[in-house]
Amino acid sequence: MRAPNHRHEISTTENAQLKDLFLAIYFNDLEQVKAFHKKHPLLYKKKRGFYLYLDLPLDLVQLTLLNQKVWGKDDWRKEILPFVRRQRAKTEKMMAHWENEFKEEELVLDLQYNLYSDFFFCNEPEDYDEVVTDPMKYFLEKGFRKIDLQLYNRVDCLDFEAVKALLEKGAQTKIDFYGDGNSSAYRRALDEISYLATCEVFPEFQYFEKEGYNQDFHLAYLAGHLIGLVAHEEMYELIKPNLEEHEYKERD
Repeated sequence: MRAPNHRHEISTTENAQLKDLFLAIYFNDLEQVKAFHKKHPLLYKKKRGFYLYLDLPLDLVQLTLLNQKVWGKDDWRKEILPFVRRQRAKTEKMMAHWENEFKEEELVLDLQYNLYSDFFFCNEPEDYDEVVTDPMKYFLEKGFRKIDLQLYNRVDCLDFEAVKALLEKGAQTKIDFYGDGNSSAYRRALDEISYLATCEVFPEFQYFEKEGYNQDFHLAYLAGHLIGLVAHEEMYELIKPNLEEHEYKERD
């Protein structure tokens, strides 16, 4: 997963002017997207060359694909399912809009998630030593297997390819390094899903439903919350079969 290259020549001023389109796409406001297109047809064409922050690109169509992932399942609390389904319906309409606009292109979610890690909790991919909050040596001296420590480290920085390789070699996701019930690789992913869903993404969309555009927005953090949630959901789905396998063996 990498940041797609839909580079268009775009000035700093034009990039700033795309803020309104970013927000309309982010919140699945199709009518506002159409209104922006009508008012700024040339600028609208540059939506896939948007820069979220400095030299960090973000194809704005990817926001809809992220929304598909977030609102596409019914595994939210029962009392908020009506809200979730409203967001899902809006996302589906937005997705139909893109499919009509890009008839010849298969639209897929294609982001290197950890490029955006300044805007959600994720360790640096270049750090191969930290496990939870201590250096790997600390845990090796306590008798933990290196492969399990490496797995936590790579889950922590959303290195999907390395996680796949470590799982194939027998790394386990449920090793609780501090013995507190919250320091395993699977808890790392699951806790971040819970936090981002309930403390960031859901409140942001709920508040928008009430207040609309009459509020201050930090675009990078809005995008980061959505990207971080989807990234950790995908990581959890990757490590979950390993978790279930080891739970089954423990029951036996």
